[in-house]
Amino acid sequence: GLNTGTSKDSPVIPIIVGDALKSVQLSQNLFKRGINVPFMFYPSVPQNAARLRFFITCNHTEEQIRFTVNTLAQEVAKLQQDDSTQISPLE
Repeated sequence: GLNTGTSKDSPVIPIIVGDALKSVQLSQNLFKRGINVPFMFYPSVPQNAARLRFFITCNHTEEQIRFTVNTLAQEVAKLQQDDSTQISPLE
């Protein structure tokens, strides 16, 4: 799984990536696949705690959420294949 911090019961879901450059790359890769998710890194968040921030609303369909989760998993796997640095795991 992926580290979502303390986002339980929140409409804002972070995916804590850790590395700032990876968070930017992941955001750009998702955008190319139709998912617009902003990245955040230091000084907005602590050093080495860069993240993506998903904003979930009642207007999102189950299909959109499933597509996003599946696409995110694919893109994280690609990044991890391309580099030995791992995305921050679920804690």
